[in-house]
Amino acid sequence: MGRELALITTIFKKDLVSEFRAKESVVTMVTFSVLILVLFSMAFEPSRRTVEEILPGLIWMSLIFSGILGLNRTYARERFNDCLIGILSTPIAPYQIYLGKAASNLVQLLFVEIITFPLYFIFYDLNLKGSLGILIIIMLIGSVGFILVGTFLAALTSNLRANEALLPVILFPLLMPVLLAAIEATSAVFTGLSLDQYLPWIKLILVYDLIFLVMPLLLFDYLMEVD
Repeated sequence: MGRELALITTIFKKDLVSEFRAKESVVTMVTFSVLILVLFSMAFEPSRRTVEEILPGLIWMSLIFSGILGLNRTYARERFNDCLIGILSTPIAPYQIYLGKAASNLVQLLFVEIITFPLYFIFYDLNLKGSLGILIIIMLIGSVGFILVGTFLAALTSNLRANEALLPVILFPLLMPVLLAAIEATSAVFTGLSLDQYLPWIKLILVYDLIFLVMPLLLFDYLMEVD
């Protein structure tokens, strides 16, 4: 178990160090999220009640779209000089590559969230009526679900010619359950509803996370053989 964890950590560190040296994906993701926020705030002047209704959806959609920019870069470095074949020839198993890359993508997305999320409260002068701790948990488990399925599908489309355009097309239908649940749960926290009223949404996100953790682990070996 210790050796497997070390190999996963190796892939995780490799991707994360490469990204924060080049700053290709993170800077693009942050810039895109902030641009959506600024453009929306300039285009509309909604009332406070309207803000509470639409802001959760805006937050999650901006994170999803910016996250897709990062997912498209997940296997970009390995496409050059058949680097992925070289990695697969080492003792690292395909599922360890998947988990390492998923962990790296999650850290990058959380970094974007830490920077951009407070800006929504500043721009819209929004007062959180629910628990900040529960909101953080919802953001975390929703992000995990998005990254798990996104990292797997990014591998599926990585060798295709139009992979950057194809990834969102196949990702969004699979992402709808966790996206809708995350938006509903986030909206409930913003408006101060009791935990019992949105706990089913949190459970749905957790079930989604579990499903899309197990399925890629079972299928990723086959996917790497096909590639």
